[in-house]
Amino acid sequence: MTRSAFGTGALLALALGAASASSPAAQAAPCLQYEPEPVRLVGHLDLKVFAGPPHYRSVETGDRPESVWMLRPASPVCVDAIADDAWSIGWDNVPMIEIVARTSIPLSLNGKAVQVEGTVFRARSGHTHAQIQLRATRVAPE
Repeated sequence: MTRSAFGTGALLALALGAASASSPAAQAAPCLQYEPEPVRLVGHLDLKVFAGPPHYRSVETGDRPESVWMLRPASPVCVDAIADDAWSIGWDNVPMIEIVARTSIPLSLNGKAVQVEGTVFRARSGHTHAQIQLRATRVAPE
């Protein structure tokens, strides 16, 4: 769900299972900020396969498979819109983030709890797999 801009932020750490839904910290977690603000997220990392060219419909019918790293944060996140930027969109309850790796991600992390650091940006084309993308500069086991 989209929303308007508010607030500012810096590093955000979401601890996997560390805060219960009823704790004040979990209820009042600050929203992520778009780049250039750095973020740190903890969640579940999965390598997903999507249909690519030529039709982007089905690998089974001949479309090229495209492997994409996806992060499911420990709990859904929100992202603040950038004030005074008409193209900036704020989001609530983002359940999945596409990882754009700026570092190698070992296959051994597939299906594991990880910590990811980088910067958040919004999907800029129709060829993305999540509302929000994260340019990852570090991916490590949790």
